[in-house]
Amino acid sequence: MCVYKYNDLIGMKSQMFDLRLRMVLHAKSNGIKPTAKLFMTTSGTVRKWLRRYNESGKSGLKNVSRRPQNSPNSIPEENRKLIKELRDKTHFGASRLKAEFNLPHSARTINKVFHKYNLIKKRKRKHHKKNDLRQEKAKKYQPLKCYQLDVKYLNDIPQYYRYMVELSLPRFEYTIRDVITGAVFVGYSQSYNMTYSCLFISKFLNHLKDSGIDLSQVIIQTDNGSEFSGTETKERDRGFKHMVEKVFKAKHRFIPPNCPNANADVETFHNLVENEFFDLENFVSREGFFGKISTYQFYFNYLRKNSYKGYKAPVELIRTALPDFDYNRYFSFFPVDLDELLVKIFLKGYTMAVNIPFSQIKPFDR
Repeated sequence: MCVYKYNDLIGMKSQMFDLRLRMVLHAKSNGIKPTAKLFMTTSGTVRKWLRRYNESGKSGLKNVSRRPQNSPNSIPEENRKLIKELRDKTHFGASRLKAEFNLPHSARTINKVFHKYNLIKKRKRKHHKKNDLRQEKAKKYQPLKCYQLDVKYLNDIPQYYRYMVELSLPRFEYTIRDVITGAVFVGYSQSYNMTYSCLFISKFLNHLKDSGIDLSQVIIQTDNGSEFSGTETKERDRGFKHMVEKVFKAKHRFIPPNCPNANADVETFHNLVENEFFDLENFVSREGFFGKISTYQFYFNYLRKNSYKGYKAPVELIRTALPDFDYNRYFSFFPVDLDELLVKIFLKGYTMAVNIPFSQIKPFDR
């Protein structure tokens, strides 16, 4: 049952896309009226978003501009050109231009013409502190509650490529990052798909549970890739989203299409780990690789100070926000060799084929 009304949640801009996606997928499986009742909205609202989804896919769930196509009070084109010519010759402001040349338009209308032709120079002002998106996130989320998950390609890093080929090192990095503290947890594999995604998130959510974190309050945010169930057009009893929400009872949220900045925290780490680790390190074996990346993850979570978070390391932020929390246990999650873990899962008799409903699979052992 939906806890909040549709009209209440739609005011939270960061959740509009995910809410609408849930609504249309539920409507495709259960019908319009039951969905409207579940989401506490009208059938017309459900029908509108279902129609846009059927026409344009996920892009149709984004807001459409309400700006009118025509303005009955717009000034003629020749008058706009005249205002532009007078502005270029005199550099007068809107009010003075109106007074000097007896123009039949208000100063506000003339000023709009200035903006249309980029005739207003921006003032040079002293540097002010940027309105940092991270400050807004800090107000909205609590530590250890919201995580971003993404996959990084490693086969395009020149320094690392030779070792990857010669030593059969991983080609992909799965990264989970806490939005508030910046803590990171990584896993590595030779490929990326639904199976590896479910493996990694199962391992991680089991770890959070062992660390004493209430999974019902945890949000896992991903892009719309197929490895995260992002291409599914209806609700299913298998896959990544099912694993997160039905098996572990956590929350899963998609970012809007073509909005990579929505996962900016994990993308930032991908740049850092490439510059500070893969571009610098040499490797002699697969074991050596996992030893070094474990050291880097330990350094990042315990010692590396983040300039965007007051030059504090993730462990410092956790100690400040949650003094009684066992952060050492929380950070005992070492980088995961997903290929090796998959072999162990098979040997223990689990069925990992994606076409087998995950509801029939127990959460993976640690």
